[in-house]
Amino acid sequence: MEGLTSAQELLISSNDQLGNLDALNNLVNAPYVLLSANLNLESIEGLLNAGPTIENLIIESNNSLTNLNGLENATAIQYLGLYANPLLENLNPLSNLSGPVEQLVISNNSGLTNIDALSGVSAASLVLIEENHSLNSLQGLDGLTQITGDLSISGNLQLADGCAIYPLLTTPGAISGPIVIENNDIGCNSVAEIITYCSDADDDAFTIVDGDCDDDDPDTYPGATEVCDGADNNCDGFVDEGVASTVVAVKAYLQGPYIAAVQLMHDSLRIKDLIPLTEPYTGLTNFTHVGGGGETTTADVLAVTGNNAIVDWVFLELRDSANPALVIATRSALLQRDGDVVDVDGVSPVEFPIAGDVFYFVTVRHRNHFGAQIGDPVFHPSCNALETDFRNLLPGDSYQFNGLNPAQRLISGKYVLWAGNGRVDFQLKYNGSNNDRSVILSVVGLNTPNATVPGYLLADYNLDGLVKYNGSSNDRNLLLSNVGILTPSAIVHDQIAR
Repeated sequence: MEGLTSAQELLISSNDQLGNLDALNNLVNAPYVLLSANLNLESIEGLLNAGPTIENLIIESNNSLTNLNGLENATAIQYLGLYANPLLENLNPLSNLSGPVEQLVISNNSGLTNIDALSGVSAASLVLIEENHSLNSLQGLDGLTQITGDLSISGNLQLADGCAIYPLLTTPGAISGPIVIENNDIGCNSVAEIITYCSDADDDAFTIVDGDCDDDDPDTYPGATEVCDGADNNCDGFVDEGVASTVVAVKAYLQGPYIAAVQLMHDSLRIKDLIPLTEPYTGLTNFTHVGGGGETTTADVLAVTGNNAIVDWVFLELRDSANPALVIATRSALLQRDGDVVDVDGVSPVEFPIAGDVFYFVTVRHRNHFGAQIGDPVFHPSCNALETDFRNLLPGDSYQFNGLNPAQRLISGKYVLWAGNGRVDFQLKYNGSNNDRSVILSVVGLNTPNATVPGYLLADYNLDGLVKYNGSSNDRNLLLSNVGILTPSAIVHDQIAR
């Protein structure tokens, strides 16, 4: 073969002693090349100079051939047949092959792991990829836009990724002949299975083949942020792992709007469209955010009626188990008529982005009511909402700062947060300096005590959206009932730790 420069048909078959084709270095023209059953053939680099002229290439049963080096210039191939070359791992030297071809037949190459190099091929009359037991992806057929004849993908035992031909399978008329897709790995056993596994149903840029473990949820995909929702958001096989999250399900009543007969609070502030969309505690005296602040809700949340209608914003705190005065985290949240404290979506329990599986004191506070705090720290499992019901929290189970009065007021069997703290100073005072009665009077006017002022105001102790000093349903009488009608100079103390 040495010195050969041209061969219309180059047939090299059953040469057991042949190890390479170096003798063909001078070959510059070889439209048809067949290399068959050369058991010790390890290199075909001698075809490099003939590469541009090769139109038909068949390489079969060459048991020692591991690569196709020497075909880097083979850009004109129309018929490619690779059969039963057990050590052939990839087709990388064919990466310059582009445009339409007649036939791609790749069969029984048990060591072939990928066909990526074929991505430049745009069309073919026949494509057969069969019995390549190490092939795991059809990447390399992604450039195909038309197959005018048959498509057969069969018996590739490790082939689970058929997404490269998803566009072909879902484009009407792209494949003219019969389609056989079977006996491959899960995900690539039929046309329907490829479409299911390779469609991105939730438009999150990940398919089932890419590892999307819930293709109906756009927030679930490999690499997504894990959140506390009982789901495997990042598709790593674990649920809620590594999430710094403590979830609380707090329940409480405010005295001001509480209606004992129905054990609900009224929602006058909501009805009058007075509740702000942004929490009111930022900048308010004696309310300091730790990690929270700036929480917002929506008009749709405030449009909900019934028992789940929003009464007002409240302020939640998680406090250190060893120091009940040390606030670890805060969140502004929404209080419903039935006493449920929910997150800004109006539905969910409130989540703090801090470590769970820890003991915390829980405190609930309001802008013109006293707060309440549980008496002992409670273990909060990560990502699992733990209920704290202040409505039924007995005095002995509440934290007592000085013990001079109960932490909450008892009304018809239910505990409610004391109303009337217009100065936000941890004391209810009707008389004396810095009293809460004067807060009301300063709003309606010292010289006009019978006036009323509407709005979202600290002096509105009953939260009806109207500040009143005199007359029915006034705010002054609510304060007086708390300090005592017969003891108007008494002082009621907020019992949260400080």
